[in-house]
Amino acid sequence: MKHPNITAYEGVENLSSFDEPTFIAYCEGKIFDCVKQVNFLREVINKESYTGNVLEVGSGNSKLLYALERNDLLNYGVGYELSSSRVEFANRFAKYVGSSKVVNLCEDFLEHDTNSESFDLVIGVDIVMQLIAPVAKDNDKKFLDKVYHSLKYGGALILELMDFSDIIKMDELSINKLRLWKEFDSFDPWQYGLDKFTINGDDVIWDKIFISRDRSIDDSVFQNILRHYTFKTIHEKLCAAGFLSVNIHQHKYWETEGDIPKDEYIVSAVK
Repeated sequence: MKHPNITAYEGVENLSSFDEPTFIAYCEGKIFDCVKQVNFLREVINKESYTGNVLEVGSGNSKLLYALERNDLLNYGVGYELSSSRVEFANRFAKYVGSSKVVNLCEDFLEHDTNSESFDLVIGVDIVMQLIAPVAKDNDKKFLDKVYHSLKYGGALILELMDFSDIIKMDELSINKLRLWKEFDSFDPWQYGLDKFTINGDDVIWDKIFISRDRSIDDSVFQNILRHYTFKTIHEKLCAAGFLSVNIHQHKYWETEGDIPKDEYIVSAVK
C-alpha cells in the first residue's frame, strides 16, 4: 500500500474542474502569487555565477518556475511532481504562459538521476520536505544529500517549512480534538477547507476536507503526514548534509511581514 503522501495530490487541479475563463483566472492568480517569491529569489541568487538552472521538488502546477522564466531568472527549469493531474495541469499552464524552458516530470525526485553540481537553485516550497520525510526512514537525509549533490558551489537551496509547535500545543489543550476552518481566494475553485490534526511522535497527521465553491462538485478529502521541524532541527540536518552553518539562514517572510502564514518560515542554505 502506498504512503498517503504519495497519492494525496492525485486529482488536484484536475483540468475537468475548469472551463477556459476559470482556467485563465486561476493561472493568472497563481502567477501573481509568485511575485514575492521571485523578488526574494532575486536577492538570494549568486549573481556572479548564476546561470538560471533551477530545480523544483514538489512543483505542483509549476507556477513558480513559470514566474521565474517570465522574469528572466530561468534559462532551464525542471519540476518534479508525483501527481499526474497536477503535471497535466502544469503542461497546459506552460502553453498558456508560452513557457519554453521548463520541463515537468511526473517522477520521484529521490529515485530520479540528476547531474551533480548542475543547478543554481533547488526549491522546495509549500512544506514539500515535510511531506517527503515521513514516507520512508531517513528520507530527509536522502533528500538533503541529493540536493547538495545537485547544487553548484555557490548555489542555494530554498525551503518553505511549517513549525507545528503551536498546533501540537493546541491539540494537547483540545484533548486531540483540534479543528481549523479556512477560506480560499475568490479565484480558487475550492471555497473552504476544514483541517483536523493528529500528533504521532515527530509527525503530524493532517486530514483535509476541501469544499467546492460550486456545491455540485463533491468535496475533496485527503490526508498528509508531515514531519515537524523547528529551525534548530533543520539547521542540524543541513549541516550534516554538508552546508556550512554560516551559510544557513532563517527568513520570516518572502518580501513583507505577514506574506506567509504565521507558523511558516523560509530557510536558505548556500553550498
